[in-house]
Amino acid sequence: PFTLAAAIDAGLLSPGTTYRDESPYRFGGIEVVNADRMRHGVVTMLDMLRLSLNVGAAHVAGSLGPERLHAALEAFGFGVPTGVDLDGEVNGMLYAPSEAGWNEAFWALSSFGQGMSATPLQVAVAMATLANDGRRMVPHVVAARIGPGGVAQPVQPRLAAQVVSPTTARTMRAMLAEIVESKLTEAALPGYAVAGKTGTSEVPSRFDRDDNETIASFCG
Repeated sequence: PFTLAAAIDAGLLSPGTTYRDESPYRFGGIEVVNADRMRHGVVTMLDMLRLSLNVGAAHVAGSLGPERLHAALEAFGFGVPTGVDLDGEVNGMLYAPSEAGWNEAFWALSSFGQGMSATPLQVAVAMATLANDGRRMVPHVVAARIGPGGVAQPVQPRLAAQVVSPTTARTMRAMLAEIVESKLTEAALPGYAVAGKTGTSEVPSRFDRDDNETIASFCG
């Protein structure tokens, strides 16, 4: 959703823009394949989002370029601390094109959330940015600080960045709501409009892990 939001906000495409989905797709020096290992022919961006097509995300990344994709993901809060009022927050990992060791594979992989790492809070903040008309807020858990004499000082909301335009955010919300309504019906709540997206991330290989192990998630 965040890669697509960046491209829509830049005026490069729309929900109805099509591409030819061929898997595997050679991009960024690697072969990108869809999770279902299928090729879907001519599909729209909405279909790409609904079917979680890695090849489509790589096409979108190609339209953005590596620097603009990285800047967009960082603006959504990946690779940087959220600033939450808790100890021990980590940055997550998001390689920049200017860093030593970066190669074009990161350009391809980060478009669909691989080759990087994020905390659950970073993912929640990024999705909340789309819910909040493109405004990324600094998350907090403290409601108020009690000063001398017992006077409470409420913690005020703080804007971190205007990441995408309100129009782009509304477009993404409509797309994500359509996905829940048509495909992710388990996430639907009677009486509420729900927008959301599934995630399935491959666990990096380790000697004590199955190479096919994944982490499934939903954020809405």
